Amino acid sequence: MTYQAFAARAEHRESLERLWTQAMSDRRIALVRDRRWSWLYERNPAGPAYTYVVQHVESGQIVGSASVYPRDIVVGGQSYKAGVLADFVTHKAHRVAGPAVMVQRAIMEEHRQRGLDFLFGYPNKGAAPIFPRLRFKTVCESSLWVKPLRTARKLSLFLHPALAIGLAPFANAVLATNDLRLMVSRRPMGAAVMGHVPDQAFDDLWERCRGQVPIFGVRTSAFLRWRYIEHTTERYKVFTVQRRDGGRVYGYVIFSIRENRVYVADMLAEGGVRGAESLLLAFCRAMRRRGHESVCINYAGDERFFASLRALQFLRRVGARKLIAFVAQDQPEALRNLVYDHSGWFMHDGELDI
Repeated sequence: MTYQAFAARAEHRESLERLWTQAMSDRRIALVRDRRWSWLYERNPAGPAYTYVVQHVESGQIVGSASVYPRDIVVGGQSYKAGVLADFVTHKAHRVAGPAVMVQRAIMEEHRQRGLDFLFGYPNKGAAPIFPRLRFKTVCESSLWVKPLRTARKLSLFLHPALAIGLAPFANAVLATNDLRLMVSRRPMGAAVMGHVPDQAFDDLWERCRGQVPIFGVRTSAFLRWRYIEHTTERYKVFTVQRRDGGRVYGYVIFSIRENRVYVADMLAEGGVRGAESLLLAFCRAMRRRGHESVCINYAGDERFFASLRALQFLRRVGARKLIAFVAQDQPEALRNLVYDHSGWFMHDGELDI
């Protein structure tokens, strides 16, 4: 079989949407494909996404695709335009290495012509093996951290249901009391608020925080509204610690809820490590009061953040995906060194997976 890869054109949209409906693991995408196309491919504040397709020459059928969407990012204090790998699918009848490598190579070879300074992504386990063949480097592996808030379900896995129900209030009280102890030295600066839609106060927070780590995706209110508030398949919520009049936001957590578990998609806090710890404790306290079972954080980057998570009694779980990156040889060596150094990154699920 013969294949060819090239940049998608307008006439390929119907074939692409059919392929995505058949091959994407998230079945919700098929239900919102028109809205998702407009959202991801046209309305990104950093610029439109680009898609490449693989065509089976003998039949003319589009059998694979991969996209890259622009992401404004600060690296070493300088502004760059990165490309984030997304929507990588291959028809099940053509899942051999050739088409998959071909379409990603097309992105890699042409991303500089598209105005992108480097590429990064978060491939699933099935796709990950092809990227070393294309000279992508593994920056680090993500890790999942979980903080228990309520214990009834977990206790019921090991105890008689009646006993688990009886013991759960005492176990929950121990967890809550311990968080109060932790908050003595990490008291948040403002009030906890739910539902503050990103606005100018978030822009001001970003400007105060943009130099906290060497590699930081831009978190303006325009980006946050696009990435989370307008998302087509996930319902995200916003938690802030802020001045009571809303004029100053000290930190935020953007999250979703599935099966009574809370999943952190993004967070930002002024005050460095101590500010992040204070924000997370206030957030966990709010989630406990709402009856949620646990808070989950998927993180990739500087391992020093692990110490904060352990101090707040998050537990590390099994399972990891790789953060990969590619910086072309025509780019400055200083940029390559920074991008390939895992200690410069601070990434959560919202950055790692669209």
